[in-house]
Amino acid sequence: MEYNIKEIAQTKGITLKELAALCGLSTPSLYNIANGKLAPKVSTLENIANALGVPITDLFKIKKNNPYTDKDGHIVITCPDCGQMIGIKIDFSTFYHVKSNHKGDIIATHE
Repeated sequence: MEYNIKEIAQTKGITLKELAALCGLSTPSLYNIANGKLAPKVSTLENIANALGVPITDLFKIKKNNPYTDKDGHIVITCPDCGQMIGIKIDFSTFYHVKSNHKGDIIATHE
């Protein structure tokens, strides 16, 4: 998954090298996270968001007009068992568990 880290850092006038130091990460690790080559822990994303002064949800890059999003940019997947389209609604600010009611929603909540 790609993140908006580079774009947000640029608008804040922070280089990725400076951001890495603020977060206690190596520069290559932050570059790999920003480019979607390394899957960070949620705590790492929280550290990055805090260093940038933005909510963690701002870090996530949801691309419109791709096979996994609808016209509004919401994530949509197909159930591998029945072929039904499943819409995904995620609140990353309280993300800990993912549930599906198989009626069109997958909801990530803190329990």
